[in-house]
Amino acid sequence: MGVGHWRLGRAYRAGRLVCGCVQVGLRFDDRLGLTRRERRTVLVRFCEPLADDLRAELTALVRRRGAASERASERTDPIELVIDGP
Repeated sequence: MGVGHWRLGRAYRAGRLVCGCVQVGLRFDDRLGLTRRERRTVLVRFCEPLADDLRAELTALVRRRGAASERASERTDPIELVIDGP
């Protein structure tokens, strides 16, 4: 269940660039009983420094556990990834 290949891209939030270089990888889980969406996991590596506000928000999210982290992640604004190349 490894990552097939990594693609380079950029991360935006509300139309503002928050990281100029990210690596994006897809991993697929072939276990039975999972829907197509549940099988796919998106992995993101931030290769450049993040915008300060996003770094603080992600740091706070990592420190939470269980249901508190799920509630906090639901309140988080989405991060849009733009993949470079084909």
